[in-house]
Amino acid sequence: MNAAEPRPARAVYRQVPAFTVGITPLPRVQGLVALVTTASAASAIAGLALHEAMAWWLMPCAPVLAAWAWRLARVVPRRLHWDGQCWRLALAASSEPGPTVRIEVLVDLDSALLLRADGRVYLPLLARALPGQWGPLRATLHSARAENPQDER
Repeated sequence: MNAAEPRPARAVYRQVPAFTVGITPLPRVQGLVALVTTASAASAIAGLALHEAMAWWLMPCAPVLAAWAWRLARVVPRRLHWDGQCWRLALAASSEPGPTVRIEVLVDLDSALLLRADGRVYLPLLARALPGQWGPLRATLHSARAENPQDER
């Protein structure tokens, strides 16, 4: 190859630097889940009562379902860490790095994310709660390919 010939282009891949995101409780999201659950239960009971008059006695179950939904929608404070290769999830109070997890983006609304870790832990995140980390978090979630955590175990 002489100096006049152009060099072939090479792809340059940069490794995403490590960072940690704190996941905190979101009472508004928790309340919304409880409200939707209560409305769903009340409408189901009302619809059932239209066909069976004796079903109105089930109406006191709606607040019980709301309390249950409030409890299920609770977000436990956690720490989500990207170490440059894989995601780790730990309780916020823990000093341990936590186990390796696989993160899936379920919903991306630009200013809100719903993530799922290992198919069982849901992590709602809001941009206003993470102003300095929101950009790197979204970029990493959509561009970085972590190794399969099943291979490491």
